[in-house]
Amino acid sequence: MALPPLIPSVVIIGAGNVGCTLGRYLYSRGLTISALVERDGMKLEQARAAVLASSYNKELKGIPAQPGAILLCVQDQKISVLAERLAAIDRNWEGVFVAHTSGIVASDALQPLQQRGAVIGSFHPIQSFPSSY
Repeated sequence: MALPPLIPSVVIIGAGNVGCTLGRYLYSRGLTISALVERDGMKLEQARAAVLASSYNKELKGIPAQPGAILLCVQDQKISVLAERLAAIDRNWEGVFVAHTSGIVASDALQPLQQRGAVIGSFHPIQSFPSSY
């Protein structure tokens, strides 16, 4: 049974185990994955087979103009730099929900986005993720 979406669409940055598993799950629950962004071309191609998304991009500029939410499913040490890179994109961040999936890094790593108007948080599902999705 699909849940009515509170957020019209989700962008997932990072096509590793967490990003692909969450993408598949969220899609199965009725959410639109508007973009999947992954710099590694091989991982991006593997993600195409695993996650049904509206677009697949190697660059952040591929993020839709009005994403409902953005999930950063990247390594812990990349979260702050990614937040800064996203905040530098000239767009309206007001009300966009941005969260990372680290269980160690605090949500304040996303402060550059909050300063631009985004709602920030961290989302760490307490479970392991399969290496094949």
